[in-house]
Amino acid sequence: MRDGTLEFKREIYIFENHFEEFYKKQPGDIQEKIYWILRIIESHKIIGSQYLKLVLDGLFEIRISKGRVEIRVFCLIDTGNRLILLNSFQKKSQKIPKDELKKAKELQKKYRSKGERRFNALGKIF
Repeated sequence: MRDGTLEFKREIYIFENHFEEFYKKQPGDIQEKIYWILRIIESHKIIGSQYLKLVLDGLFEIRISKGRVEIRVFCLIDTGNRLILLNSFQKKSQKIPKDELKKAKELQKKYRSKGERRFNALGKIF
């Protein structure tokens, strides 16, 4: 407890390696911004739509902006305050690229199909 309020902690995990591969290719300032946004999501119970937005059917996008660079990270929320990072891309237009959305939906389905074994397939972030 800090200042009379309960602290909140959301666990953030990576499913497979799509997010990690994308993250490692980004310049340092973009990596720092991604890290900063993930820390906000990790430590706050209520997240504004400027950072986390429902796309469809339990699939969310984390929204990261740094200057003119727009990054999106597809994710889902699982039991026990787990946020699961799926795939990422740099946004270049107003619409979500169909191939990135398709990939995210496939990863979401693959993750959900693993049942309880899905937790063994997760990597802890940072």
